[in-house]
Amino acid sequence: MSDGKCSGWKNVYRRWFYRWLAKKYMRGCIVLDVGSGNGFFSKCVNDLVARIIRIDKVPVDDETRGMSYEQWTLPVDIVWASQFIEHVDAKNFCGWLSTVCKKYCIIITPRPTNDFWDDPDHIRPYTKEAIKALLEANGFKVLRSVDLWPTHSHITIAKKE
Repeated sequence: MSDGKCSGWKNVYRRWFYRWLAKKYMRGCIVLDVGSGNGFFSKCVNDLVARIIRIDKVPVDDETRGMSYEQWTLPVDIVWASQFIEHVDAKNFCGWLSTVCKKYCIIITPRPTNDFWDDPDHIRPYTKEAIKALLEANGFKVLRSVDLWPTHSHITIAKKE
């Protein structure tokens, strides 16, 4: 996973799932990948979207803009935030989402489990219900909010109203 490629037996499911999401929600859209890390997601769906923009506080390559999410102010169709919201203040993040996101936001975050705190950068866990409440308070309608089995994460897909 660390090389950002979409190949390898460990990433087959993730690649398939990301491509399914892109086909369903992102075709022809400008996507902002917040906290993009190694770029795995963007490399998996790049051919299905109009444009993908990667931002991360610590860029790992030349394709990633080194900036925090708060610094991004231009509107985009989709905001993708996978394994990100647990690292920031979710109220601030969802408020920011309402200003830049025009169509959908997709948030994947770890479920609150005992090993959540093994990552020292985690600020707090967010349940599906908490994310739903925050998004709805900021002008989004939650379309799906489900656990991603067999992983220890859940996904929330919301549409800007």
